[in-house]
Amino acid sequence: MSRFTITIDGLPPPELSPNTREHWAARYEAGQVAKQMAWAEARKALGHKSAPMWGKVGVEIIWYCNGIRRDYDNFLARSKPYWDGLVAAGIIIDDSNQVIDPLTLRFEKVAGTSSRSVIRVTGKGAK
Repeated sequence: MSRFTITIDGLPPPELSPNTREHWAARYEAGQVAKQMAWAEARKALGHKSAPMWGKVGVEIIWYCNGIRRDYDNFLARSKPYWDGLVAAGIIIDDSNQVIDPLTLRFEKVAGTSSRSVIRVTGKGAK
């Protein structure tokens, strides 16, 4: 398997925005839920296959959302638990710049409430 895609319903939790004033407990809980969602989607996509544990990967994140203007660095920070979920599922060995290169971010406009986050991981080598 050289390419791996997961889709997570909704957008990354707003409680994880660097600009939020949320209590630390609410931030922690939102992060744990997002990490678990990413882990579950990764394990579901793997099925009975063993995790690839790629040593070097390219990652593309596509956030499908309404046409409201969005901030890339804010959404990247809000997506941090997704990385942790991919590590926990064994898709990548860690989320450092020595493993993830390149990282591509983009927004796609969708109508209504069908927002989602799609993460595509392309393996470049074994650990």
